[in-house]
Amino acid sequence: MSNEELLYMHLEYIVTEEQEGTFIQVPFQVPVNTQQIIIRYKVDDAKHNAIDFGVEDINGYRGWSNLLKNRIIIQEDYATEGYLSGFIESGEWKIILGIFNIRKNCKVTLNINIKLEQSKWYKGDLHTHSIHSDGSFTLNEVMDYVKEEGLDFIALTDHNTFSQNTDYKPSDDLVVIPGVELTTYKGHANFFGCKKPFSHFRYENIEDIRKYMEEGKANDAIISLNHPFHKDKWKWGLENFDFSYVEIWNSWFSEGNQRAIDWWHSMLCKGKKIIALGGSDFHRKQPKKWYGVPTTWVNSLSFNKRGILNGIRQGRVCVSAEPKAPMVDISIEDVFMGETYIANDSENVVLTCYIKQVRPALLKLYSSRGLVIEKKIEDNDRKLLFNVSTDTLFYRIELWNEYQQEPLCISNPIFIDNKCAIKDNNK
Repeated sequence: MSNEELLYMHLEYIVTEEQEGTFIQVPFQVPVNTQQIIIRYKVDDAKHNAIDFGVEDINGYRGWSNLLKNRIIIQEDYATEGYLSGFIESGEWKIILGIFNIRKNCKVTLNINIKLEQSKWYKGDLHTHSIHSDGSFTLNEVMDYVKEEGLDFIALTDHNTFSQNTDYKPSDDLVVIPGVELTTYKGHANFFGCKKPFSHFRYENIEDIRKYMEEGKANDAIISLNHPFHKDKWKWGLENFDFSYVEIWNSWFSEGNQRAIDWWHSMLCKGKKIIALGGSDFHRKQPKKWYGVPTTWVNSLSFNKRGILNGIRQGRVCVSAEPKAPMVDISIEDVFMGETYIANDSENVVLTCYIKQVRPALLKLYSSRGLVIEKKIEDNDRKLLFNVSTDTLFYRIELWNEYQQEPLCISNPIFIDNKCAIKDNNK
């Protein structure tokens, strides 16, 4: 996460000997759409002046840290020990100074840094395993390795268990998304965003699987079809479930992944709005398999699980080969990836492609009519403009390495709402 401090407040308060044994409230304003508050405080001559510290939000008590801390963080998913995480409501907050012991009048200095929500791309891994199922690492080890790879978020998706979602230690620099992989002998699916999205995993028939899917939806979980053409492929019948998300890229690139991409593309061509995801499915060390291989990029307004999940729901997602590989964002006017462009019959528009961490590659622009444009890109091709027609159902981009052996990045589509395109594609 960026260390940019968007709002800064410097407050000073003089504490007198007469105030010993009292509590002093120092108010400050928290604006709308705040995602993080960091408060640093300093007491002059702290060896002789003992002042406790706490925070109240607009509803009351938020935390207390006595004399032991001089810096606290409050976020939606994380808070310094002694403080409560949770949604940050705007309004007047208060710093509470507990005047325990004063040798002589002293100054308390308060520096408040507030970070606001802002649209930003975050990178993470949506498919991981730990010792809570058949992985080889503890949750702490998993989180440490993920941070070493520079990832911003991780989903905990152990097989048919929920203990991983309550056993991890929150962190201010890593978003942890609760999840579980519903694992059957006929295929797997990830459930994101809920600590216990379904009641059980045992099944006797397809109706049991449908029941667990409905439970997950009722609990507001995002449900992703996992590696449908790998060894553990989906044998319940792809036509029997209406998936809105699919893992098109599982671990290193393989034939199974290509088949998943082809199936996803065919569904897009039928007018299905399915969002493509990726995940390492990491269990234990082996060649070519590691956290962030592949990496899922999500555009989010806030650095927390609510923001990441909302970004996924909006389709603001692309998948790259690894954390340092190129990533792609596309737009038509003010309509972005995952959104729908409303076309006025058949018209020509400009599709803008932004590439981050660019390297020499082959760009492929696809629509429901097939491959539209193929273009070699170089190191300085960070923004590309393409004139395209709206007589299609969608546009999406793939970046492939120079040798055409595997993709570097796959974007989700911009969907096109054009009745003429639908009619033509259904011929």
